[in-house]
Amino acid sequence: MKVISETVTTKGLGRTAISEKICEQFLWLKADGKLKDMSCRVALLRNGKGRLVQLAAPLRRNGNGKQYKHRTMLNDKQPLLNLSAGKIQDISLI
Repeated sequence: MKVISETVTTKGLGRTAISEKICEQFLWLKADGKLKDMSCRVALLRNGKGRLVQLAAPLRRNGNGKQYKHRTMLNDKQPLLNLSAGKIQDISLI
């Protein structure tokens, strides 16, 4: 944990750079030989919620500038389909 804590607290490093550095230090690689940096970021974020490691705020927002919303059946604004199977003609899945 000491190596991870020192890397996380390094000034000037964003989350991607931190996760890449940790993966390099522990040789955490995917089957294709590339770094498992996304898996490392997920692990760091989950540990941050448990207070083991505290990550700095992200340097940038997500690519489209919109806030991410988790979609569920309860907050999906699509109308419910309430028909018998015999009345449904053409169905396409999107």
